[in-house]
Amino acid sequence: NQYDSDPNPRIIIYAFKKLIPIYMKPSYLLILSLLFIPLIKSVAQDVLTVEKKQFKIDFLSPGITYEHGLSTNNSLFTELGLGLGYKYDDYFGSTFIAYPFVLAEFRHYYNFERRNRKGKNVSRNSGNYLGFNAIYNFEPITNQQQNFVGSTNLSALYGFQRTYKSGFNLGLQAGVGYSIAK
Repeated sequence: NQYDSDPNPRIIIYAFKKLIPIYMKPSYLLILSLLFIPLIKSVAQDVLTVEKKQFKIDFLSPGITYEHGLSTNNSLFTELGLGLGYKYDDYFGSTFIAYPFVLAEFRHYYNFERRNRKGKNVSRNSGNYLGFNAIYNFEPITNQQQNFVGSTNLSALYGFQRTYKSGFNLGLQAGVGYSIAK
């Protein structure tokens, strides 16, 4: 059957050659690219997404953090730090402890679009999130180590973070968790 075979390649080449002189001259290509590149750039800027890489130093709970964007609204947050605590009981008295910890946390940011519509800052992952984390607390490095052992904590949480023009970052989170001690 004549309709089952491929069309004659010479016809396709002839039709393509007729289009090339009109649309593919260097001057036309330059004009088209100058018109469409700003349009492509403006469309790309309208897509709100988490930062691909974000490194921070934490002074309140001494440590370093790194947040890596996984997709448009999801990130993996990791932290290596030093936890500080104070405990008082009748038997041991008052005790100050310092213990190293490592944390891995999955975050899903859900309100970038709404914050952007309201004219609020969304840079550097300024937004609200839901997440879950795993923390391993190592044994204390201080001398008063009564009844303190390494532990693993698993938590589901809600949190938010804001980054201000000065670069100052504020983050708060709360949730429920389960602790597993040695």
